[in-house]
Amino acid sequence: MFLGIDIASRNCGHSIISKDGREIRFSKTIVPHDDFCHFDITKLVYQEAFLNKIFCSGLRFSMIAMEAPALAKKFGTFSIGYAHGFFLSYLLKRKVPFVWVPPTKWKYAFLAKGNADKNLGISFVKDFYPKLVNERVDDNQADSLLLALFAFSVFHFVAGSEPIVKNVFGLDIYNRLAEVISSDKTSKNKKEKGILNRPYEFYFFPELELLKNI
Repeated sequence: MFLGIDIASRNCGHSIISKDGREIRFSKTIVPHDDFCHFDITKLVYQEAFLNKIFCSGLRFSMIAMEAPALAKKFGTFSIGYAHGFFLSYLLKRKVPFVWVPPTKWKYAFLAKGNADKNLGISFVKDFYPKLVNERVDDNQADSLLLALFAFSVFHFVAGSEPIVKNVFGLDIYNRLAEVISSDKTSKNKKEKGILNRPYEFYFFPELELLKNI
């Protein structure tokens, strides 16, 4: 299975999809109870308790995708930094392969625009998963579903089974995913290498060699 996490200290989206990417096993925006909402740290305590439920459930994940920061003035750098530091540490300790990807990358891959509006993401997941058509889906949940689908895609590019990705999403999305994940292009003004060629920037540890001697 594949897990997508849309990071936040509050209103954090979590989605789990099946091995073939076609079924949703779990998808929800997790909002801490009032008692946990007074401080950023206590919000993360609540999120940790929820993550523990996921990892203690016996589910096995082939890949996890987690949103990397893309800070803007309206966001609090301190609280967002708390959240990213916490989630990175949590997943590394569990030795699960994961990819840390900024929203501009996965939005470009699936929605054709790195700054795509939140409503486009909601529309995409409702089209891809017809069972969601009549359900209320917020942007946190939609983003986590797209991240889970990104994890699915990265897994198959790593495994050398890219044709599965093309079959699931079609040629246009497949080509953008290939650009974001596996491209080795560079230009004078901007790095354009894909995630598999920029492992440390994206914190992608397929074998997690870093942790073997800890």
